[in-house]
Amino acid sequence: MEEIDLSKETLPPKLVDREFDEKFLGDIIPYLQDIRQNSLDYIADPGKLSIVDTGKDEWSLVIEAEDGMKVFEPTNWAKNQTIGVTELPKKYHDTLVEKNHINEAVNHMNMWLSEGKPHRVRTVGDKYRALVSPGYNPFDNYDAFITIANTIKAANMMRDDTVKPIKFKKAQFSDHNMYIQIIDEGTEWDLGKGDTYKKMMVFKNSEVGDGAMVVEAGVWRYMCGNLMLHGVISRRIHKGEKLNEGIFAPDTMATQNELWNKILRDSLNAGIASDQLFDPIIAGIAETKEIKVEPKVTVEKIKKAEKLSDAETNAIINAMMGDTTIAPEEKNTLFQVQNGITLAAKGFGVERQRELNKIAGNVQNMIKIVA
Repeated sequence: MEEIDLSKETLPPKLVDREFDEKFLGDIIPYLQDIRQNSLDYIADPGKLSIVDTGKDEWSLVIEAEDGMKVFEPTNWAKNQTIGVTELPKKYHDTLVEKNHINEAVNHMNMWLSEGKPHRVRTVGDKYRALVSPGYNPFDNYDAFITIANTIKAANMMRDDTVKPIKFKKAQFSDHNMYIQIIDEGTEWDLGKGDTYKKMMVFKNSEVGDGAMVVEAGVWRYMCGNLMLHGVISRRIHKGEKLNEGIFAPDTMATQNELWNKILRDSLNAGIASDQLFDPIIAGIAETKEIKVEPKVTVEKIKKAEKLSDAETNAIINAMMGDTTIAPEEKNTLFQVQNGITLAAKGFGVERQRELNKIAGNVQNMIKIVA
């Protein structure tokens, strides 16, 4: 393998969380198109992969490809995946890097990487964002977004002018997931005194190996714009046809996505057509308004059960105490705690927001914790 001077390579900045609210949804398409147009997948035998020290307490991946040597900087997600396919514990890897022994970390990783199985390296420009198996089916985020848009358009065309439309609410991106929030303005539950809720579905997809494609059921509280998640409409594991060694562009893999687009369309239509998936969430919220608790004590119990950090716990308590959307009779109830969690969730990253919204939406689990 020829020697590569990494000091001459342009290494782009790391990917960061991105969020597009309903006012900027038009920016999503060029954002996803840019990723798609600059993506390539390499199916490589382990002998054609190696880790190299960049000289900045960081390392990059080198691929011996058909068209020459390629150098890619890992995202944080890809870095963890790469460490994970070796026998090197991540904690030990991090310690070696922190103690200026990155060469030892690189040597360990190369030893095990060369003895492993073929890998699929997913790249965008000069970054690599995933190290997965050759049989991984990424399901393209751009295709998914277009399918969601077409499904919403078709459903809205079936409604008369007296029924409010279904629309995009928000799109969120991390370096390993895309989340699309869809709100049905035509469906509403009123729990009294103007406390109204609308049907919401959240689509989650990972092009880089972070779990399944999922469509989740949730509700959106109008008073504060909080989201609670509870229930899966559909879930599909990213498993596709195993690809042989080579370089693959997104359109080469498009045929594997046709079935997935249909599954996504049908899942969204099922959620749009039925309230049965959402009624239990509303019933659970109504139940929390009747359960009296000591809020701070309850948050501490949830912290222990759900392994919340001190920062998250303090954020929930602060949000809960400053929440002006809670009626006097709703104070010192589990509902106050539930709403505090969803309010605090907005202050955390994309991935943690979803986890906190799921904790808040799982009413029966919260009741069990309190009990």
